[in-house]
Amino acid sequence: MLRGEAGKEIIDSTNTDGISALHQACIDENLEVVEFLVNHRANVNQADNEGWTPLHVAASCGYMEIAEYLLKHSANIAAVNSDGDVPLDIAEDDCMETLLWAEITKRGIDIEAAALGSDINKTWRKELPALRRQKRGGRSSSGSGPAPVRTRRRPSPGGSGAGGGLATGHRGGSAINVEA
Repeated sequence: MLRGEAGKEIIDSTNTDGISALHQACIDENLEVVEFLVNHRANVNQADNEGWTPLHVAASCGYMEIAEYLLKHSANIAAVNSDGDVPLDIAEDDCMETLLWAEITKRGIDIEAAALGSDINKTWRKELPALRRQKRGGRSSSGSGPAPVRTRRRPSPGGSGAGGGLATGHRGGSAINVEA
């Protein structure tokens, strides 16, 4: 078993992409390993090199049980990745969006304000409008301009969002192995 601070360092160690064992367990849809890691104090909010937390992975892959488990263990629902996306932005299906909206409402979080106030966004807040235009394929907020290649808008509560996020960089294997 992993014990003490040395164990904490081991359990949260990452590969060169910043992917931890908890990220990998989420990618692999392995709830048993997710539970093991969290029970041994893995950081549920640890971000990889692209700002993806385990909740981002679970949301983008549509792994409801893992997302629910992470949320019950204080996963940050307003964590912003390097693309400016919170887990809701990259949720793959309506059930996941419903789960995330319910948790946002329960926690009383203003998701837009949280995204704009994140540490990641503080460093490039001036670039955010251009980034969002680029994500919309160059369209202004009025909808004029070329059609987007890939668009993912934050759906409204109870609505169904079109499109789908990709867990780019999170579908392959990792060098981290964990034995439960």
